[in-house]
Amino acid sequence: MFGIRFAKFEQGLYVFRYKKGKVIARGEGLSFHYYAPTTSLVLVPVSSVDAPFMFSETSADFQELTIQGQLTYRISDPEKTAKMLNYTINSKNLSYISDDPEFPYGR
Repeated sequence: MFGIRFAKFEQGLYVFRYKKGKVIARGEGLSFHYYAPTTSLVLVPVSSVDAPFMFSETSADFQELTIQGQLTYRISDPEKTAKMLNYTINSKNLSYISDDPEFPYGR
């Protein structure tokens, strides 16, 4: 009602709450009330993530090779990551703006 909303985030999500371009709250797993028209939320996942990969290649003697592996990573500096990548979320449905069809190019 009137743009006041409540957000609660799980552990593993580092939250930045911006108001008028300045960070007013930051931390992992925060919950708070906010005024949606003037507040921007940024969520950076800081839990461990597994990324499997598979390459199909041809060797020098024309043999098919398949290389499989898994990369596990964790973001250790969420502030630096948030400056480099767009992790801003839409306050209406709490989804990333970069994934939202309403904002095809982000903001």
